[in-house]
Amino acid sequence: MEKEQAGKAVDRLFERFALRWAKMFLKEYEGLDITLVKAEWINDLSKYSMEQVAYAFETCKDKEYPPTLPTFVSYCKATPRNVEPLRLGRKFTPEEIAANKARLKDMLGMLAAKKVVSEGDM
Repeated sequence: MEKEQAGKAVDRLFERFALRWAKMFLKEYEGLDITLVKAEWINDLSKYSMEQVAYAFETCKDKEYPPTLPTFVSYCKATPRNVEPLRLGRKFTPEEIAANKARLKDMLGMLAAKKVVSEGDM
């Protein structure tokens, strides 16, 4: 996956790790620059797909201790070849796709004109 996508995945993983293992996870990196820690995770995880990262999280989420980076990478590597790719719950109809494209075009036009888009307009 791309570095930007890996960065978002690492941010989300760290949030979930902190919620799941609380102080145990946070203490693991105490005294270290978290930006550098995340950069190391991003560098390593960018070599894997989102499906592999999701599989690795599912593998470790019920363990007693949070994973280290090498452990998490080993879970990514162990992803079975038949893991289903992440997909939307259903296929959109051509009409829904056209309507969504029109809404996005309108929103981009408003943003380009520097108009504020309220949540009710979305």
